[in-house]
Amino acid sequence: MAGPETRIHAALMARVETLSTSLPISYPGVTFDPPEGDYLRVSQLRNEPDRWALDGTMPLDRMGLLQIDLFTRVTDGSYQIIADAQAEEIAEHFPRDLRLTSGGETITIIKSWPMQGRKDPNGTHWHTPIRIEYRSGE
Repeated sequence: MAGPETRIHAALMARVETLSTSLPISYPGVTFDPPEGDYLRVSQLRNEPDRWALDGTMPLDRMGLLQIDLFTRVTDGSYQIIADAQAEEIAEHFPRDLRLTSGGETITIIKSWPMQGRKDPNGTHWHTPIRIEYRSGE
């Protein structure tokens, strides 16, 4: 049977799958050749689980970040504004207090926000990270 971290990952990736985008998505552990055009990259950043109660009766509190990196092709137009609009749409797909479940594990989205974008090292894409903070084990 899958453990809690596996169930958390499955719930988060299932939500990513429901994004209304036609952009190619790079998932963790899956071979991906970045296209010349726009695309997304998904990463899960786990924190160390912790228990808040002194008597040990509370479940482990599991928190972390789901990061979706939006890569948009740099053009002569307003690529940063266009990327910001797309990043906001992605963040809105993970609203505050959204509850996701997988195998009996409930994950709550704490908050989501697009971060400041920047040109990637080769200068062909604008990289806009979107952070989604989650928690499980409440």
